[in-house]
Amino acid sequence: MAWQGASMAQEHGRGVLATGKVNYFEWCRALGALAVLLLHTFIEMTNHVLPQLLVAGADAGTITCRIASYELIETLLTRWAVPVFLMISGALLLSPKKKMRPYYVWHYASRMIFVLAVFGTCFAAIKLHVEGVPLGIALVAQALVLTLTARTWEHLWYLYALLGLYLLLPLLRLLVARASRWQLLGVILALAVATMVVPAVLSLQKGELPSAGITVTQYLPSVVYFLLGYYVHTFLRWWKDRSGRILAVAGVASLAIACVASVSGVYIGAERGMFYLPFSPLTCLFSVAYFLWVRQALDSNDIREHRFFDCIARYSFGIYVLHVLFLHAAPRLVNLAALPAGVAEATVFVVALVGSLALTWLLRRIPIFRRYL
Repeated sequence: MAWQGASMAQEHGRGVLATGKVNYFEWCRALGALAVLLLHTFIEMTNHVLPQLLVAGADAGTITCRIASYELIETLLTRWAVPVFLMISGALLLSPKKKMRPYYVWHYASRMIFVLAVFGTCFAAIKLHVEGVPLGIALVAQALVLTLTARTWEHLWYLYALLGLYLLLPLLRLLVARASRWQLLGVILALAVATMVVPAVLSLQKGELPSAGITVTQYLPSVVYFLLGYYVHTFLRWWKDRSGRILAVAGVASLAIACVASVSGVYIGAERGMFYLPFSPLTCLFSVAYFLWVRQALDSNDIREHRFFDCIARYSFGIYVLHVLFLHAAPRLVNLAALPAGVAEATVFVVALVGSLALTWLLRRIPIFRRYL
């Protein structure tokens, strides 16, 4: 499981820690967890705090400018995180050199099933209770239905995607083992066209997200990122060869386009998801560029020498699962609307980071949660 750092010798030698973990994967986990926190901080501010400011009489132009600033930072610094998490999983689990026992699918899938059963159901129950469903057996039953149908809290879509990928592992490992480098690249490109390029083009034409919704925009592209993780980790380097240089340039260019499009979309009121959601070809390109860049910049820098980032990496899965609890709690604990711009966002971010880190640490003192979280 990518989050928990399955042992694996890195094919090209450099960057393997004494624990068997790949050093730059740990950096990706740490930076990615912080990026997700920042992204969801801005979403929380947009959905629950800025509307309060408008009701209180704040200038609409100022609020729009603030949202545009959020969009710029989100696209520039955060939207790469979950695609890179998926790529780490693919790099770890698809290598033919990684030996797996016969029951490996259940070994990986059971972790997602447990976390979704426990936290997905709890979060769904909270959601239902807030919406007015009274405490009782009916609440639990409805929460279970929401969890089974992937309608619990939205950020858990990543866990459902991982569960699907784990179930596809035998097929995907067979593909990687039998295909040549160029055959594998052909499959990745074909899947990318079907699950990213076509939906993005249709979105641009219609000015709205694909009608298939979350399946197209999140779950199907996950297979592409999973395969890309193995391919990029095995065959590519930032600026070291022609392919690496092309991807680096394409990634930077796609990031610039996505930033301009997402910010301008705020002012003209246009749908912006096709420029930064996981199904966007732009997101795919700049996420690969981030993945390559982190390897180039940080692989030789032992993360264990940076205690803060090492801690975030080790607890990154728990932080991801639990942080939204504290994001939702922050506006109820602090009058964020009364705080200056910048201070309010920093407060939400710190509350979510410290709260989710502390709760993860606490839960991992319990043996069963230590195994799965």
